[in-house]
Parts: sequence; C-alpha cells; structure tokens
Amino acid sequence: MKTCIQCGKEKSEDFYYKHRRVCKQCKKEADAIRRADPLTKIRISEMGKRLRYKYRQEIFAALGGVCNRCHDDDHRILEVHHVGHNGNDPEEARISRQSKRMLARVIKYPKEYELLCCRCHTIHHYETGTDNRIITPKANSPY
Repeated sequence: MKTCIQCGKEKSEDFYYKHRRVCKQCKKEADAIRRADPLTKIRISEMGKRLRYKYRQEIFAALGGVCNRCHDDDHRILEVHHVGHNGNDPEEARISRQSKRMLARVIKYPKEYELLCCRCHTIHHYETGTDNRIITPKANSPY
C-alpha cells in the first residue's frame, strides 16, 4: 500500500504508475488541467529553449568559447565539429540533438570535438570532401 501525495488516500500498488508517488487518477486529472491551459505548450516550449541555450553555452565554454581557426567568439555562429567523424553515424547525430547528452560527451571526450564558426566548418568539410550538402561539378558535366 502507498499513500498518494496529491489526494492523501492510501491505495494499492496497482493504482500507481511505476516509480510514482501520485496515483493514476490524480495524475490524469493534473494532466487534463495542464492540457486545458493554452499557455502550457508555450511555457514548455520556452523552458526547452532556455535549457537548450544553457547547455549550448556550457558546451561552448567546455570547448574554449571561440572558433579554433579564426578565433571568432560570436555564439550565434559557433558550431560543434566532430573530429574524425564522417557525419554518417546515426547514434552520433541523435546525441548531437540532445544538448544535455552532448555536453556530457564533450566533457568526457573533449578531443573528439572542436568549436568552429559556421564559415570555417563549411570550409573544413569542403576541403576534406566530407560534406554531402556541397555539390561539386563532375568531370564531363556542362555545369
């Protein structure tokens, strides 16, 4: 038996979601109230943006805060470059989109990443031929 921290009633384990201290009924009621508020989605979205910005700044700080090539420190154009990766690893791409996990990887393996501005990052991939977004003309092409 567990006591719900929301309603204070004592109920069996079947009335609770796994590892929760609020019963299923109270959780459903709270979720319905939250969904009915039109500002909830906006608040959650803003909160996510603030968290991503915070983690992004921490990642940049861990990598030195400036572009490794041109030493530009404008946070709006800085990007994390995966040293030695060809960019085709789906697991790496998934982690890159999750700021908190990316920060943990940058702290754990700092030599695998470098900070580049968007210009230097594009130039690097153009020079190494590892960017599939850049279209290079073929040998016998009229273009």
